[in-house]
Amino acid sequence: TASSDFFLDHTNLRAAIHLVYSVNFDRTGWTAESSRTESTLSDSEKNLFDGDISTYWCTQWSNNNKPNPPHELLITMNEVKTINGIAFAARVNITDGAVTLIRDGVIKECEISFSEDGQAWTKEEKFSLRFVTNDDIENRIFFDTPREGKYIKVNITKCYRQGGTQEFYQCQLSEINVF
Repeated sequence: TASSDFFLDHTNLRAAIHLVYSVNFDRTGWTAESSRTESTLSDSEKNLFDGDISTYWCTQWSNNNKPNPPHELLITMNEVKTINGIAFAARVNITDGAVTLIRDGVIKECEISFSEDGQAWTKEEKFSLRFVTNDDIENRIFFDTPREGKYIKVNITKCYRQGGTQEFYQCQLSEINVF
């Protein structure tokens, strides 16, 4: 029978639950702020929500201004939402349709907190992220329990360099999705 062809265990149950709870929110009107945005890329925080992985945001690097982490991003959504997770897409170059990962500046560790009013914040939660590849440029964090918030504070504490073998002062992202 058809029912005998399907086996449900904790691994594929968790994957099924993640699939259901990982539909990205509409990001129209969202904003992000950072005090460490590269000055030659003014207003590049808007690129985090434009749906185009060829545009990006990055921290400072020119004029010998290369601050080390932590780098903070403050995301403002249109309304309070129930949040099951967040996704960070690494910066890429696209040439003739081929996607190539920019290997420096991928988030390695971050702390995330939430607020409904922009004043009272939840305790920061720490997350370690894997080094991404050309075939899979997005890190998705699934929270154990849903969070409520209109504001998300992402404190980036470490970034990868050289394919994950070293740490880097700069962070670069092409997109942020929340689900």
